[in-house]
Amino acid sequence: MQLDNLTPFAALGYAMQDVRGQHYRVVAIKVGYAIEHGAGGQSTLRVLDDKPVALTLADEHYGEAGLSSVRRESDLAPFKPRCDVIVLGHAHAPDGRPAQQWPVRLRLSAPTGATLLDKSLAVSAPHTFRKGLMGWRIDKGTPVVRVPLRWEHSLGGTSRVPNPRHPMHPDEAQYLLDEVCLSNPLGCGWFEQRFFKLADKAGQALPEAWPAPCVLSAGTRFEAPLQVAHPHEELDAAAMARVARDYPRQPAGFGFLGRAWAPRLARAGTYDAHWQDTRWPALPEDFDFAYWNGAPEDQQIDWPPPDTTVELWNLLDPARAPHGHVRLRLPGHRAFVMAWLAGAGGAPVPLPMNAVIDTFVIDADEGRIELTWRCLVPEALPLERLEARFETDPTAPLLKLSHEPVQETPWPTT
Repeated sequence: MQLDNLTPFAALGYAMQDVRGQHYRVVAIKVGYAIEHGAGGQSTLRVLDDKPVALTLADEHYGEAGLSSVRRESDLAPFKPRCDVIVLGHAHAPDGRPAQQWPVRLRLSAPTGATLLDKSLAVSAPHTFRKGLMGWRIDKGTPVVRVPLRWEHSLGGTSRVPNPRHPMHPDEAQYLLDEVCLSNPLGCGWFEQRFFKLADKAGQALPEAWPAPCVLSAGTRFEAPLQVAHPHEELDAAAMARVARDYPRQPAGFGFLGRAWAPRLARAGTYDAHWQDTRWPALPEDFDFAYWNGAPEDQQIDWPPPDTTVELWNLLDPARAPHGHVRLRLPGHRAFVMAWLAGAGGAPVPLPMNAVIDTFVIDADEGRIELTWRCLVPEALPLERLEARFETDPTAPLLKLSHEPVQETPWPTT
C-alpha cells in the first residue's frame, strides 16, 4: 500500500488497531494558516502552501520531558473521538500596558453562529503567597505586559519532604512525603496536607514565599495555597482520577495536558497480569480512545467544520492586534483522502467517513493556526493506493480525477 501526497502540505500514512482488533490505515495531513493583519485592524488567514507546517512526529516540551509542559503533542495519534483545541503562546495585557490582572478569552463558532467553544481565563502578574503568624497573605508582583500560557503558571505542584535519615539508613524511604497534584504536577500554589508538619519534623527550612498561580479560571481568586489530603495508600490511575476530581479547585490553561495526568491516564486502560496473559500486545479491553485527546475537557469539541470562526481576546501581541480582539474565519478548505480499489481499473472510491479536523492549534506567538486532518480507512478494503488531496473551493465536489504529479510514499510495514 502506498500513499500519494497530491498536496503541498505534510502528510503521512501509518497503521492502527482498535480495541476489537480491527486494523486501519491512518492518514494525517497538516495544514497551516498565517494570521495577517491589514489596515483598519482587519485580520485574515493565508494558507501556508509555500512554507508548509511540518507534522509533529513526537511530543515537544518547553524544557526537559516530564519536568516541563508539552508545547506540541505528536500528530501521529491513531484516532481522536473529538477535536483538541489548543492555544500556545502568551496572554498579553490590554494595549501592551503593564497590568496586574486581565482576562483572556477563546471562542469558536460554527457558520450557523452556534458556539462550539467559549472559554475565558484570568491572568495575573507573577505574585507569591507568604505565610505569617496570622496566616497567609498575598504579595502582589510587579505589573507585566504578558504571561506565558504554560501549566507551570497554573494551580498544581509537588509536595516532597526528604527523609533526613535516608543517607545514613538507605533501607528507609527516601522521602517522608512525595506527592504531586494529580491533575498538574508542574504547577504552583498546591500542597498536600501533611507537607508542613512533615517538613517541620524533618527540620526542613521552608521558604518565606511560595509562587502563586498566575493562570486561573475566570472568576477565580486565591487568597492562600490550596491544601488537599491524599489517601495514604498507593493509587491506580482510576483512583487518581477520582481523587483529582474531588479537588476543591482545578488547574486552568489552554495547553496540552500531560499523558500521565489525571484523569487522562485512566483512559489508557488497565495493563495488569490479566492483560499480559490474554491480550498483550493488543490494547486492553477498557482502553478509551479519548486518551488521545490531549486538550482540557472544556477544549474538546465535536469535529469542527472547515469554515469555523475563531475569536481571540488578549492572546495576540498588541502590536499586531491593537484592539486586543481578533476575529478570523477559516476559508472552508478541505483536506481529504481518495481511495483507489485494487483490480478495479483504477477507479476512485469515496470513503464512508473522510478526513476530519481533530487537532486545532492556535500558535499565538507565531501568528498561525494549524489544523491536523485525520482519516481512517479499514485495512480490509482491497485498495491499490490512497491519495492525500486538498480542495480550496468549498463548493467543489471531492470526487474528481487529478492529473497532478504523484509523490509516492511507501507505507510502513510495522
